[in-house]
This record gives sequence, structure tokens and C-alpha cells, in this order.
Amino acid sequence: MCQAMVFAVSMNSKANALLALMIATNFVELKGQVYKRTDTNKLWTLACQDIVERFELLLVLCFVVVEDISNGGCWMPTAGTLLVCGRIFFWEIIIDIAKHAVLGKFNDIRPGIYREYMRDLCGDSLDHHSH
Repeated sequence: MCQAMVFAVSMNSKANALLALMIATNFVELKGQVYKRTDTNKLWTLACQDIVERFELLLVLCFVVVEDISNGGCWMPTAGTLLVCGRIFFWEIIIDIAKHAVLGKFNDIRPGIYREYMRDLCGDSLDHHSH
């Protein structure tokens, strides 16, 4: 909820607070992950963490949109809020793609490993549904 408040405040400020917030959070993430040696098991863990992070970000952005609806007095969010939320989500995905590309390049991990990760994730999901 705190993260939703930070996003809402930075989205409503006139300065480039949102841009500064995005750069700061993603710089820390990139710096912390890219310069470490990574094997396929660590990359699997990182990919799962990125999936969870995107889901949490989607929930936070939904809170921001709901807050915009409640503050606006109408049943639809403003186009500006939806556009900014879409940009935030888009840039998070682009940054994650770049992070995984750099990790794969520097650690000689082939891109096909993500196909195996997806197969394992789908298999695990189906196993949990069958119980």
C-alpha cells in the first residue's frame, strides 16, 4: 500500500518525480544483479522473482487507478492515469528484458533456457491443479 501511495504522489507531481523514482529503483535492481556471476539455477530464481514483482506492480497500479476513480468522482479513471500506469508497467518489462539479456550474455547462458523455464513453470502449475 505504501508503494501505491508513492506511485500516486509521484504521478501527480508536476516535476519529474516519477522518472526519478523509476530510475532509482531500477538502477539498484540492475546494479545488484548484473555484476554477479549467475548460473541457470540463480537465473530461474531471478525469473520467478521478476514474475512476482510484475504481479505486485500490477496490483499496486490497480490501487492507484482505484484511488484515481475515487478522487475523480466518476466511474472511469482518467486517461492520463491509465497512460502513466501503462508506461510504468511497460518500462518495468523492458528493464527486466534488458537485465536478463545482459545476464545471459555475460554468463554465457543461452536464450533457450527460458523455454525450459516456461515448460517447468507450466508443468508445476498443472501438477498443483491436479491435486
